[in-house]
Amino acid sequence: DYVSCAETLAYSIKRVMPAERITLVSTSLSNSPYFDSIVTLPYGDLAPDSDWKLINDVQVYEASPYDETIKLEADMYIPRSIEHWFDVMSIKDVVVCSTIRNFKNEISDVRVYRRFIDDNNLPDVYNAITYFKKSDTAEKFFTIVRDVFENWNEYKAVMKCNPNEICTTDWAYSIACHILGIENTTLSNFDELSI
Repeated sequence: DYVSCAETLAYSIKRVMPAERITLVSTSLSNSPYFDSIVTLPYGDLAPDSDWKLINDVQVYEASPYDETIKLEADMYIPRSIEHWFDVMSIKDVVVCSTIRNFKNEISDVRVYRRFIDDNNLPDVYNAITYFKKSDTAEKFFTIVRDVFENWNEYKAVMKCNPNEICTTDWAYSIACHILGIENTTLSNFDELSI
C-alpha cells in the first residue's frame, strides 16, 4: 500500500522539518494531514493492467508543483532534517542517488540486484532519492526515462541482459544518466545523499 507508506514518510518529514511542503503524486487520494497537496498523475495510470506501476514515475517531472523537488520513494523514512540537501544539490539540474547503505549505515557493496548495471557498464544510480529543478536538463532526463520505458524491447535488444528482463526505474534512470553524463546527474562528493 504505497499511499499508506507515503503517509508514514510524510509524517517522518513533518516531524523533523515541519515547514517543508509535501506533495503526494498518485492516482489515489488521501486525507492525511501530512500532505500539503495531492497531484494526480498528468497522464493517468500508464500501467492499468499491471501491479508494478514503475512507468508512472516518468510523470513526476510534470506533476511536481515546485521549482525544485526532492523525489523520494514512498517506502522510506526520514529520521533527521535533510533541508540542507536543497542547497547542496541545487548546483545541478538533476541529481540521482549513487550510493546505498545497509541497516548498519555502511555503504553497501552487494551487487546481486545490479547485474544489468554491471553488465552494461552503466552508472550505478538509485532512483529512490532524486533531486530535480524545472530546467531543460531535467526535462530531457525525464523524456529519456519515458523513452526507455516505452521502448524497452529496443533498448534491451542492444544491451547485455536476460531477454525477459523488465524495465525498472533504476535501469531507466541509469540509462538517462549515461546519456546525459554522470557528471551532470550525480554528486560524487556528497556522501550523505545515500539510502
